[in-house]
Amino acid sequence: MNFDEDDDFALACQLQEQLNEEDIPSESLILEIPRPTPVRNKQVSWDIENKNIPEKPESIVDPSWEYIDPTPDIHGMFIQFNKRFFWKTLDAVELKWSTRITKCAGDCRYEGEGCLCSIRLSLPLLKLRPRKDLVETLLHEMIHAFLFVTGNNKDREDHGPRFREHMDRINKEAGTNITMPQCPEEWKALAEGFAMRWNFPHCVGAIDGKRVSIVKPANSGSFYYNYKGTFSVVLMAVVNATYEFIMADCGVNGRVSGGGVIGYTKFGEKLAEGTLGLPNKDELPNFAVKLPYVFVGNDAFSLNENLMKPYKGSKLTNEQRIYNYRCSRARGVSENAFGILAARFRIFQKAIHLSPKKVQKIALACCYLHNYIRKMRSNYYMPKGPVDIELVENGETVLGSWRNEGFVVHPLNVNRNAYHHSISATSIRDSYSEYFNGPGSVPWHCKISNAIALSARSSRMKKYWEEKNYQVLKTELMYLKTLLYIRFDFGAPMWA
Repeated sequence: MNFDEDDDFALACQLQEQLNEEDIPSESLILEIPRPTPVRNKQVSWDIENKNIPEKPESIVDPSWEYIDPTPDIHGMFIQFNKRFFWKTLDAVELKWSTRITKCAGDCRYEGEGCLCSIRLSLPLLKLRPRKDLVETLLHEMIHAFLFVTGNNKDREDHGPRFREHMDRINKEAGTNITMPQCPEEWKALAEGFAMRWNFPHCVGAIDGKRVSIVKPANSGSFYYNYKGTFSVVLMAVVNATYEFIMADCGVNGRVSGGGVIGYTKFGEKLAEGTLGLPNKDELPNFAVKLPYVFVGNDAFSLNENLMKPYKGSKLTNEQRIYNYRCSRARGVSENAFGILAARFRIFQKAIHLSPKKVQKIALACCYLHNYIRKMRSNYYMPKGPVDIELVENGETVLGSWRNEGFVVHPLNVNRNAYHHSISATSIRDSYSEYFNGPGSVPWHCKISNAIALSARSSRMKKYWEEKNYQVLKTELMYLKTLLYIRFDFGAPMWA
């Protein structure tokens, strides 16, 4: 490029003056250098400079950034955020994409003898997500890195006061919404969804699991063999009130019993240890007893203080039947979520002929895609009729269309040890039952209770007559067998 000689001389003088000033940092030297415009592009540059271009938004997650910079450079953002929010303390932190991380959007690790800090972002999960999710995930992990660099805090799951302090500071300054999983406020937001949609307050999620059929891996013996006579891995998940997965874990071999699967997951470990960050016990509306926030499940899981399930048995009281109805109503979201997942993603239609590790990645990827499409294209992904619909007028339930699909995803078997639970867990369930039959009752529960009782009575009568007919048939066969034996023994013909 050819520039005017006067411009070159003026630029050289300005550079010399800046170098002579010791108090001016090198950064401002670079920023103050004017950019001369080439002669051949003079008219074009004039048009750009005089064009009414809107200023860049102050918030770094403003929706307009999706059009200004839809695919940002993560390393450039890291340098910018490090300077703006963390006072350049993260210069030695490594940042890179990872194709192996599929269970979370990002991870902060401390490796090596010197505990080098590195941040890894999940390429499969963030590549197709909005720019806002990438920015907030990066800032979330940078806060963890900052706490490690400045305070040697190596706990990746620590979202305590120091984390919240920096999170609130950045959210206020940059207009972001950095979230911290497993905090009481987030669980309460989930509980509000269950209270509004399914009339079960203090419920924070529905737990369920399904067995994903696979072709028997080589040299695996009966390791993946399940009670259905097939080979499988278990997909365990927690679902919110709107049929979205908030936790998913896959990979436990199918031979493990239904209730024992949860103990092999990170979620199950934290639930048992009480480190999920659930809110403290709180009073329900118009109910003086303080009750804990709970998950709901079926007979495959053991009853405990934070996991409720229906009463077992055929001779239940009317109050217990109403509780079972309310509990099963909230738990139905997990059953329907798994049904929609298997019906929409056709890979679950037959046994998957891949290694268990690849099946694990596929199942988790389907869960993430389910959530994404559920939010972005709900009308297309979940048209009218895919889930179970309850008719409160007559107590009937219209089954969802996914139940007509022939997919190979089996439920978990009933845990034999699920009937052994603590006295405190039983007391909590009884308190919920008292609330549902008192201050927390709904106008239509009497109709539903009567319909459930009638259905249970019909089932018992059907089972009774089936057993009775079986005994009658068995007696007649024994009589016929004895008669034939006597006839042949004495040489008499059969028709005599």
